[in-house]
Amino acid sequence: MKLSKTQREIVGLLLRRNIVPTPSLEFRLYQLRAEGEIPCKNNIHALIWHLRRKLPEGAIENKRGRYSLGYRLTPKGREWLNS
Repeated sequence: MKLSKTQREIVGLLLRRNIVPTPSLEFRLYQLRAEGEIPCKNNIHALIWHLRRKLPEGAIENKRGRYSLGYRLTPKGREWLNS
């Protein structure tokens, strides 16, 4: 499976933390972007959507409460990535 640099960064964050808040993802990923590039709120959702297409179904889940908490790599996703 071939992942882009950004997708590898997302997977790395998901492997290191139980739940990765959306603002944390935005902050980390925009550090990788070219200077002067204007961030869009839907970028994170689009990046996760594309990543989900490359991983087994159910590997990444949204954690929601009163507000969106972020994303979580499920045990199924961790097992698949570690194999």
